[in-house]
Amino acid sequence: MARKKQQIAVIGAGLMGHGIALTLARAGQYVAITDPVLEARASAPERIRASMEALGDSEEVIAKALKMIEIFSTTAGAVKEAAVVFEAAPEKMDLKRAIFAEA
Repeated sequence: MARKKQQIAVIGAGLMGHGIALTLARAGQYVAITDPVLEARASAPERIRASMEALGDSEEVIAKALKMIEIFSTTAGAVKEAAVVFEAAPEKMDLKRAIFAEA
């Protein structure tokens, strides 16, 4: 019986969050990523691609990793199926409270 890959959620799609997501996706893990900032969510795939290109990854490796990453508009959506959650938000308590209040 095939096992479903463990889903990992990354809360925050900025510098740290997109790096965590790309590292996990490169390793073959399914990653759900979200950010309360629309621009961060929208630009995440291109920033992930640029980071992987800088690492010297081939187009094939980049495409495979990007298929492993799904971007969610809400924290609740991102963590719904998650077995593991990484939080990569700035160290601002009001922001962290708001992010996790919706989950």
